[in-house]
Amino acid sequence: MAAPEMERAPMAYPRFERPQGTQTRPSQLDRPYYNHNFNADRTYHIGPYHPPRGFQYRRWAYGDILPGIFWGQDYWLTDYWLFGLDVPPVGYEWVRYGPDALLVNITTGEVIQVVYGRFF
Repeated sequence: MAAPEMERAPMAYPRFERPQGTQTRPSQLDRPYYNHNFNADRTYHIGPYHPPRGFQYRRWAYGDILPGIFWGQDYWLTDYWLFGLDVPPVGYEWVRYGPDALLVNITTGEVIQVVYGRFF
């Protein structure tokens, strides 16, 4: 597992401002840009996390395969821009996994990027 890095500002829009064209997503994944594990530079409180039955926290990293039960639509962060997260490419979604934000391929479950400790 690669060591977490200091978090950088999201690509394509200023942090904490609603991006223009929030529905305009990159059509292809730029792996060198996305494949990172970050420690959050800021945390957000958005309410309790309601994990699936049998949940036990695990620290995921890019390249891991997240089981489907953890990336169903109930866990999608569709307002990702409010949390300073990158615009996800087509076919990818940000999901909340306990205190972390994970960018996941919604077909395969592959974790593309992680922001550890984004939520408390």
